Amino acid sequence: MASYNDTNFEDPKVVSEALNFTNTLVSTTPSQPLMYQTAVLDVGQNGKRYDMAQCTRDLSQSDCGMCLEFQLATYKNSVGNKRSWDIYGFSCSLWHRDYQFYNISTQQREAPQDPYHIKLQLAWPFRR
Repeated sequence: MASYNDTNFEDPKVVSEALNFTNTLVSTTPSQPLMYQTAVLDVGQNGKRYDMAQCTRDLSQSDCGMCLEFQLATYKNSVGNKRSWDIYGFSCSLWHRDYQFYNISTQQREAPQDPYHIKLQLAWPFRR
């Protein structure tokens, strides 16, 4: 399911950059430890765009990639030149906004010599 604002159109140059950016996000997210990833695209005078991709953890990396590719095809066919959009699936979703809609918190243990050194990043969408 695609969700977007019909009146919020994007500059065509930014649409092209954002599509390339989202393609990269879709191709790299399945290999992330929790199969989720956030990224920021700086489009100069047009500001920044904030993306997030996420798969449910019951999917394999391969299935996550196929799911996100399907969502990306939905974007190409229905969203087009919108500034902000969401595409939700049963097992994966993509988000694209012109504002930072997620919070990131990082927690890191203090002892770097610890072989079980943990770096944890969490993100969740929130509405403005």
